[in-house]
This record gives sequence, structure tokens and C-alpha cells, in this order.
Amino acid sequence: MARDEDITRLAPGEASASGGGAGLEPVTGARLAQEIPTGRISRFMKLSALSAGASTRYFGQRVRGMFQEPEARAEAMLKTHMKTAQKTVEVMGNLKGAVMKVGQMISFNADNGVLPPELTSVFGRLQSQAPTLPYPSIRAQIVRELKEPPEKLFASFDEQPMAAASLGQVHAARLHSGEEVVVKIQYPGIDKTIESDLWQLRSVFKASGLVGRAAEAELIFQEVKERLTEELDYELEAKNLLQFREFFADDPRILIPRYIPELSSRRVLTMERMDGLELEQVLALHPEQAWRNALGATLYDLLLRQLIELRRLHADPQLGNFRFLEDGRVIMLDLGCVKSFDDAFMEPYLDSIEARIRGDRDWMARCLSDLGVLPEGNDAARELIFEFADLVMRPLLEVPYRFADDGQVISELKAIAPRFLAFPEVQGHPDLVFLHRTYLGFFFIVSRLRAEGDWQTIFFQRREAGRQRGRPRAS
Repeated sequence: MARDEDITRLAPGEASASGGGAGLEPVTGARLAQEIPTGRISRFMKLSALSAGASTRYFGQRVRGMFQEPEARAEAMLKTHMKTAQKTVEVMGNLKGAVMKVGQMISFNADNGVLPPELTSVFGRLQSQAPTLPYPSIRAQIVRELKEPPEKLFASFDEQPMAAASLGQVHAARLHSGEEVVVKIQYPGIDKTIESDLWQLRSVFKASGLVGRAAEAELIFQEVKERLTEELDYELEAKNLLQFREFFADDPRILIPRYIPELSSRRVLTMERMDGLELEQVLALHPEQAWRNALGATLYDLLLRQLIELRRLHADPQLGNFRFLEDGRVIMLDLGCVKSFDDAFMEPYLDSIEARIRGDRDWMARCLSDLGVLPEGNDAARELIFEFADLVMRPLLEVPYRFADDGQVISELKAIAPRFLAFPEVQGHPDLVFLHRTYLGFFFIVSRLRAEGDWQTIFFQRREAGRQRGRPRAS
């Protein structure tokens, strides 16, 4: 791999949020440690004030807008959006939990039209500027969970967090054996805030008008609730680590941290530290095209193996959940959110892809009907779904296909999405929310790589491997 600097030398010191703490954003000096309000009343009051403030601002602007020229009215409304977004992000970052998770997911979905594009950078701050929790609170949580203080459990424990997120933060530590580890600690009491937070947030966003499509917003809230239920259980994440490590043990390209059971619990998770580079750090070293292509193929194969063979998917598509090594290996991190799929869903879904590649639209229509996605007897809806499928499946239909870092496909998706509003009978499938978000995450990464390859062949190779593992054969 051609590079301006040596990756191996850079990796230990410059990869922000290493090891099992990935998916959590690196801590900078700009973030101040502060306690998280966990009382239902105090959180309710903060969110109520946020909702009331948003309602007042928008009502006032609508009244003023009656006396403004169209251009001035649009500019004033954008300023109202910006002020509301800035205040919302401030409150979300301080409250953490479900509140912050909603903001992060809205930020991730910004390119899909959930937010006005001008607000993307405002909500993007939730990915990198969350305040951290003071160390005494973190120490007390470790004592509650592991029955001993960190200074006794570990040979060394860094009081300054290396990463922070919506549910917890990560600290670097060293075992008495000398092994370097990372320790993920859940914020005290954050698990008791989820239900009330989500209920109140619906009111905030309904009042603010920041979310453009009600159906899209509801999917976000539903997904957040399901994900948070899983992510709050670190024992479940430990089981996911074990299963994924075992499954990918035969693939030297994929690395997954080992967890330390004797130093873990439901709210504390200790894992071996794995250092690597973030994608942007890799790209800054100007890797050769062949290296980009190989890494893209590894990531696509990783995605397909989970779907086709394991039937479980690492369903959090954040870039922070992956690190990369000089030799092209991929470190997969933060397995708190893993989505399982049954054959009743996955087989028609995979068959629909195969049918489109082979040009059999009738077979594809039958598969989509089996999924409950395609309405009977509506040719216009059917053609729109086929158009959408052709767009998202373009890498499988053109051989070879090169992903471009120009946002073209995302722009086309944004253009086609509103047309579905004319067909309320077109039904989604709950499993598609996780699956397509993860696919878009993959799409973004390989687009940044500008990777080129025969993605269709990789799909069929992995499909056959799945059949050899006893998965059903396409009908």
C-alpha cells in the first residue's frame, strides 16, 4: 500500500477510540465532564422546556411570516430551524441515553432527507462533542458492578476517558498480566430513562418540525427503542462477541476483540485493546487503488457472510465501529446492536436480489409479495419498487462497478423517496429498517474508498457458501 507515513507507527497513538471502545467518539479537551440528570422529573422538565421553546419559536415565526416576502420568510424559517437545532443538540448531549441516540440517528439519516441539509452539521456535533461523565461517578459504577474499585481490579486505569457515547464511555486500562484493555462503563441510571425520554421526544420533534416525514420519524423512534434495549445489556454484547469471534475465526481478514469475563458485568464490559486507523486516516495516506478494491471486497464479503450464512447482522453502520490495518484487515467493534433474521424473511429477500440480477422480474415480484412489500394489482407501485431496486442494486447489475465518492446514488435515493407517498399501500418490513441502514453504511464506506470490483460474483459465491451451510436453496 502506497502511503506518506507508516501506518504501523501511527496506529497505536493516533487511532482515536481504539479497541472495544469503537463506535464511541474520541474525547477532546473541548468537552467538559458533567453529571447526567437521571431523575424522570428533571429530564421531563428539560425536554418539556425544549418542546415549549420550539413551539414558541415556530409559532412566532409563522405569525411574522404572514407579513414577510417569500425569500425573507424562508431565510427566517431557516434561522428558526438552526436555533432550535442548536438548543436541541445541547440538551441531547447533556442528557445522553435515548435523547442523544435519537439525535445521532437523525444526524446519520440527514442525507436521506430527515433534516433540512443546512442542519446536518449541527446535529453532527452529537457524533463528536458529547460531554463526559466525571470519574468519581464512573469509579462508583465499577464498584457497584464488579464489587472492587478499578485501582484494585487493574494494574492501571486511565481516569480520562478515551471515548464517549450516548449510553456509556470507554477508559483505557492494563491488566495485572500486562495486557492492554479497554473498559466500557454504562452511565449510572441511564437504563431507567429510556421509556419516558422517547415519549417526550416525540412531542419535541412534532412541535419543532425538524423531522420532515412522520413515518420516517416513527421508524427512527421504534428502532432506537429496540436498539437501546439490546445495547443496555453488556452481557448480551459479550455473547455477541463470542459468537462473532467463533464464526469469523476462519477468516484472517476480520478481527474482533476478546472480552474478559471476570472483569465484565451487565453494565461493565472489559475487552482486549485493538488499535487501528479510522477510515479517514487511512485515506489520508493515499492508498493505491488495488488496496482500496481489496478492502472494499472484504467489507462486502463481511456484510454478506453475516446476512447469508450467520443470519445475524452487526446493525450499527457508524464508521466508528470499524478500524483498519495496513495489510487490509478489518477490526469489527461494538457488537451491542446485532439484528437476527429468520429464513422466512431472509430467503425471499435474497431471492429477490438473485431474481433481479438474472432479469426475472416476475420472480422478483413474487419474492417481494412474500415479504409483504409489493401490493397486488398495482402496476405503478410495482414499477416504482423496481426502479428503487435498480438504484440500490446498481453495484450488482454493472460488472465491474466502481463506487464513487460523489453522493450521486444518495441524491437519486432522495429524489425517488417522496414518490412512495403516492402509494400508501406499499408496505415496509420491520427487518428492512436495520438491514437497509446497514447497507447504506457499507455503501458510504466503499464510496469513500472509491472501490471497484465484481460485486455480483462475490454475492453469488457467498450465496452458494450459505447453501453449503444448509441454508435453503432459491426456488
